[in-house]
Amino acid sequence: MSSNQTAIFIDAGYLSALMKIKFPEIRLDLAKFTEHLSQGSSLLRTYYYTQLPEIRTVESEGEVLRRVRRAPWLVPLINNLKNVSRLKVRWGGERSVQCMRCKDITYRQKYIDVMLAIDLITLSRDKSIDRAILVAGDA
Repeated sequence: MSSNQTAIFIDAGYLSALMKIKFPEIRLDLAKFTEHLSQGSSLLRTYYYTQLPEIRTVESEGEVLRRVRRAPWLVPLINNLKNVSRLKVRWGGERSVQCMRCKDITYRQKYIDVMLAIDLITLSRDKSIDRAILVAGDA
């Protein structure tokens, strides 16, 4: 194990909601954000957990790429993520839920918390990290 090895775990849904509510005029530079968070330590990797619409199960990387090609609105997100070094994107699912009372449809992340927990536990168990930085709001 390297001294001062850090992993950053980002729940993109939470971070996006926080930025929209608290800092709507600011566009977050993810590369600078992760660099700032890991100051003073060696960054092993940043794990970025996000979802694709209406995926009910975690899918292969190839299926994610096929879905991205059919969803042009995802291209800016993918291009932005390419600029972040030592980044691993973990794709979860999203499910629509209809309110019984008002019939509004909302979307809920699926599998994000489980994937994050498994990655965090695995890196800790294998002694791959000394420090974990968690960016999430529903812990």
